[in-house]
Amino acid sequence: LIKRFHRTKRNIKGLIAEILLPIIFVLLAMLVITLTPSQSDPPPLILHPWYWNNPNYMFQSISINKSSLLSESIQQTFTKSPSLGTRCMPTTLLDPNLYPCTSSGSNYVYVPTSPEIMAELNSVNYNQTRISPACDCYEKMQQCPASGGGPPPSYDVLQTQDDLYRLNDYNISDWIVKTEYQDQYLMERFGGIEFISGNNLSSFTLVNKTLIEQFNNLTRQRNQSIPTVDAAKLADLFEIHPPQD
Repeated sequence: LIKRFHRTKRNIKGLIAEILLPIIFVLLAMLVITLTPSQSDPPPLILHPWYWNNPNYMFQSISINKSSLLSESIQQTFTKSPSLGTRCMPTTLLDPNLYPCTSSGSNYVYVPTSPEIMAELNSVNYNQTRISPACDCYEKMQQCPASGGGPPPSYDVLQTQDDLYRLNDYNISDWIVKTEYQDQYLMERFGGIEFISGNNLSSFTLVNKTLIEQFNNLTRQRNQSIPTVDAAKLADLFEIHPPQD
């Protein structure tokens, strides 16, 4: 050991290469490990349709003089505050600077029908058939006339700044197919609702007392520990009342 010590003392380069450099490299490696970024997950994104450009387009179709209580209630879900989604709710998580809301609620916009479009619709007897002029698919992508789908519909500008078309008495299938490739609707039309039933009852019950009792009896047959529910009180929770003005 004494001889090795003297040899090492005379050979400074060997001392550095065999002892000091390995220690330095190990310390540097430990330092680099501490500099790695955190592996924590980023905060979750809020899922909503306003990541794309405004406005989004939707439609509703309610037969004139045949609107049911259920359809009127759902319609007012769109047109009355806070309108569609959670964007305009006081407790929304969305940034109001990026996703503003109008303070006046929905605004109705009437769209007149030009004489040219009316003439094209009259030429195919649109008032009787509700089938607009045909489109041309000769060049692979369908090309529809201005009257394709029917007259230009009026719409409501919702509190969320989206457009809700009023397609009352329209042929919805005809309108959707023949306006599918219009530039304004590409990636921005989110479907809609068509109401075809008439119901003038003072209230509308989605789930009645009898159905709840039958379901409760079936579940209790499988598991006696399930308590009996008050079907009458539970049915009241599924009752839709007339819209409030």
